[in-house]
Amino acid sequence: MTTGGLADRLEVGLPLLGYLVVTLTGATTSSLGIGVLRTDPSQRPGVTLGVARSIRSDEWFTQAPIELGVLSHGSPVVSPLTHGPDLINQIPSGGFFETLLFSEGNLLRLGAWLPDSMLFAAYRALPLLLVLLALPPLLRRFGATRPMSWLGVLLSVLAPATLWWSYGPIRVLGFAVTGSYLLVLARDRLARGSRLPGVVLAVLGGVGIGRLGAGYVPWGLTVGVPVAAATTAYLLADRRAWRSGLATLGLGAVTTLVLMGGAFWENRSALTSGLATVYPGMRRAGGAALSPYELFGAPGLSVMQLPNDPILSNKSEISSAFLVAGLWALVLWFHRRRDLSSTERWAPRVLAFSTVLWAAWAMVDWGWLGPEIPLMSLVLPTRSAQTVGFVAALLACVVVSQTALERRTRIGLVAGVACALVTAYGVHDLGRAFPHLSTTTVVVTAVVTGALVAAVTRWPDRSLPVVLIGLVLAAGGFAVNPVILGLGDLRDSASAHTARQLGRDLRAEHTLVAADSQSVSALLVANGVPSLTGYQVSGPVLSAWHKLDPSERYEKKWNRGVSYLQVRFDAPPGESAWVTNPNNDIIRVHADPCALSADFGVSRVISEHRLRQSCLTEVGILRWSGKLHRIYEVRPPT
Repeated sequence: MTTGGLADRLEVGLPLLGYLVVTLTGATTSSLGIGVLRTDPSQRPGVTLGVARSIRSDEWFTQAPIELGVLSHGSPVVSPLTHGPDLINQIPSGGFFETLLFSEGNLLRLGAWLPDSMLFAAYRALPLLLVLLALPPLLRRFGATRPMSWLGVLLSVLAPATLWWSYGPIRVLGFAVTGSYLLVLARDRLARGSRLPGVVLAVLGGVGIGRLGAGYVPWGLTVGVPVAAATTAYLLADRRAWRSGLATLGLGAVTTLVLMGGAFWENRSALTSGLATVYPGMRRAGGAALSPYELFGAPGLSVMQLPNDPILSNKSEISSAFLVAGLWALVLWFHRRRDLSSTERWAPRVLAFSTVLWAAWAMVDWGWLGPEIPLMSLVLPTRSAQTVGFVAALLACVVVSQTALERRTRIGLVAGVACALVTAYGVHDLGRAFPHLSTTTVVVTAVVTGALVAAVTRWPDRSLPVVLIGLVLAAGGFAVNPVILGLGDLRDSASAHTARQLGRDLRAEHTLVAADSQSVSALLVANGVPSLTGYQVSGPVLSAWHKLDPSERYEKKWNRGVSYLQVRFDAPPGESAWVTNPNNDIIRVHADPCALSADFGVSRVISEHRLRQSCLTEVGILRWSGKLHRIYEVRPPT
């Protein structure tokens, strides 16, 4: 990375300074301060800007408690009914290979020595820092100007799919661009004869690329793999240094395969179990023709900040990135300069191919063939529609930079009109989800989009059009995510203190607790309390579930991943447990608490209802979510 000029130094220094401020203040955009995760829902926790949103429950109700549990306990809190979430949550719990591959997760394992809120903030903000540091120089290698390289950052970080999915796509993009740029730097060092630095950078690059095989794989395929593939094309297209490029890719690939293979081996039980689940492991999908607003509605999605609710219940499912940028790139594609180098030609070609491929997955019904295509069939067409715009945006930033100087004004107007028309089409169709969407909103959104596209195309070397786009995007999404300083009541409350003390008692006894409230389970997991209830993120432990369901009568109900694991203490004494699915992501066990003691060593039960089973003795009270929960001691069977 060149740091000779002021602009280069600012590109490195300002993100690092911002990251330091975020870490020291313990600031995150988590919704963990939401009412259901507070002792008194009417009281706002600490310093909070904005309003927590309930729809991203996989962030505040699942991800945050599991991560806080690592801070408290050193590894994820896992029910004996389920395998560990290491691969999906990308958090190491002690394995050698996963500790290297999920290296930033080790920050959470330092909770015994450093402030939890700072570690949590540092962990959450790291992917964004990686995007800020690596994406601009990588895009410039592909042929983008400096302003266009930062436009790529804005179109990625402020995309509706980023904001409404709690920055999840940025986590994928951050490691993809960092791994890719490190490979580029490694090639440069090897080409100059600096072997040791080159090898080290190539290995680190392989670590970053290896992250695409874990976490949410569909996003890895639609967002991360195209970036890595474009980088591969860039390295191999340079004939002057293709040997060094090939050596770099070889070192990176070996590192990726070793670490991924090792992490998969260490988590082979969880991996095997997860792949065999009814949902999502065995789910396969083919291409489909989606609605126009799902593809091209992103410029108008600022409407989602309004209080009017859409017809669809989950606004995040409506969100997308800027696929209209793909049309922008298409209009300019045949008007690029003729003096482009081979690397400047091949990198955008790969980005263009990826854009067309994943756009087609969301535009065309692939019939019987779709579900049979390896890897692609893991991606729902809706997920493709939501994320293909990330690659399209990066492609547009490169292609705009490569447009011939003498054609920028005319072709900029053409591109602006084309993007305005497609935006109008997509945003107008957004009325299916938002019946109150006005014609004025459609027209203004289309005109602003077209004008900004024309301005950027005309002046790709200037910063002002990019700043204007940043302001427009920020205005359209500034209120989507709250900002909270600290960890809220999950860790900083009398209830959290009670949970931590309970955890110490249970670990000393080598026993478990079970709760019939998911919000209480979140509190318990966040404080490292050994629990039977909580989450089944990966897949079931068959031997444990057979204790509850020896005949496998309810196997399709409990053989699931990415689910909340709940219990209801309503089974009559002596009767077998049964399992229900109130929702697709809930596994609910109906059981006798006395039987749970015998089968799983449950010594405490927490319930928001008064329980009268003979094996229970009330020993305490837990106030949480505005309710009174009773703590019972379970007498072991004699």
